[in-house]
Amino acid sequence: MFLMKISAITAVSVCLLLCCLTISAAFGGTCNLMSLTYAGGNDYVIRTNGSISNVQSIILKVGYGDENKLASKQPVVQEGTAQWTFFNATSRTDGLLIYASAQQPFLLSGAVARIRFARITTPPTLACTITADYVKNENNSPPPGAPSDQDKQYEKDRLPEKDRLPEKDGSPEKGEAAPPSGPATMSVHRNATEDRETSDVPAEEQPPSETREEEAGPLEHEEPPAPPEPEATPQRSPDKQPEHIVYRSIRSRFQELTGERTPATLTALFSEPVAQGITQAPPIGFSDGESVVTLTLKGAGDDTATPLFILKGARLLTLTREPDGLWAVKALPDRGVSEAILTVVSGEDSVVYPLTVVPRIIIRPAGTGPASEADFTAFLAQRDGEQGQAGDLNGDGRRDYLDDYIFTANYLAATSTPPSGSRTKEPSPSPAQP
Repeated sequence: MFLMKISAITAVSVCLLLCCLTISAAFGGTCNLMSLTYAGGNDYVIRTNGSISNVQSIILKVGYGDENKLASKQPVVQEGTAQWTFFNATSRTDGLLIYASAQQPFLLSGAVARIRFARITTPPTLACTITADYVKNENNSPPPGAPSDQDKQYEKDRLPEKDRLPEKDGSPEKGEAAPPSGPATMSVHRNATEDRETSDVPAEEQPPSETREEEAGPLEHEEPPAPPEPEATPQRSPDKQPEHIVYRSIRSRFQELTGERTPATLTALFSEPVAQGITQAPPIGFSDGESVVTLTLKGAGDDTATPLFILKGARLLTLTREPDGLWAVKALPDRGVSEAILTVVSGEDSVVYPLTVVPRIIIRPAGTGPASEADFTAFLAQRDGEQGQAGDLNGDGRRDYLDDYIFTANYLAATSTPPSGSRTKEPSPSPAQP
């Protein structure tokens, strides 16, 4: 039995409208960079056709041409060979949604995901979006659907012997039914820093569209109310290309800081908000297992799309729709973490937002007065100390930027003077959960 282990991840799908299965229309035209391959029985493998360079994220959607509901097929997904920072699969009424992202672009090749269904009646279809700096196939790419040595070794290493798929040459064995075939559609979109690809639909598919216009006669200028067929799906305009936005955390600012570290330089790293249009209250959260943080944001992409909220390093408590199309996400950070991430997937668009959370520490014992800059200076003087010294606030045996981040956040919270860029409508910490 395939198992998918996702620790500290909460995925919530919020349906605002009746969801319909419109795989090709939602994800664009045909592309040959990725395939959904039949692997025998009720198993399918999603793999790349060769190598895809500088990949940052993928959104895969598996659907069906029949009217059966996805829930009855009970798909179980296992992560492929790629080392994603984040990988999540969610079964929804409109299809199986797989979202994966990495902090740094990397070369994607081989098996991306393996899916096992409880039952299958008609071939599933695959549609996906890839966000990358640029996309290309290597010259030594294997043919579409051909399993690589890496795929086979992955299957041996990660699957129990009873669940391993038989190694095949791609041809049905004697007495075995030929694998069902299904369409695979895909859109590839580059970042704004690169030239955009504007044609995902092959040229040979265009003449049928012209023929339909000639046959339409006097109705050729009318817009039909029904959705177009997949092969005639219009391309999204360049200013509405799918977006994958990853915001830099305040924690990363500490990691990248060079030069002298003083109370002034470290507190200044909190002066700019993580993102415009997204607020966190309180601006500095604590991972003490009790303190709650609330994020207020607008869903990624089209307001009519179905948003998917995914938390890593925190647990979702409540999710409410606010006026003006805003969402309020109330979360409880996992105990002891200094990093938590909220990912919002809406249609083909996604936003990755890092929460500002730190473990709670005591800067000065109770009854000895408020924390002062002298306490900050004394802490920084410990930076050159030996391992295990008092300056190691997170207990990892190192005195590094994380300790500076934890102390600075606690200092700002204790002095009740968070910089204006981090201030929200609720500057005081949230009360503890009962």
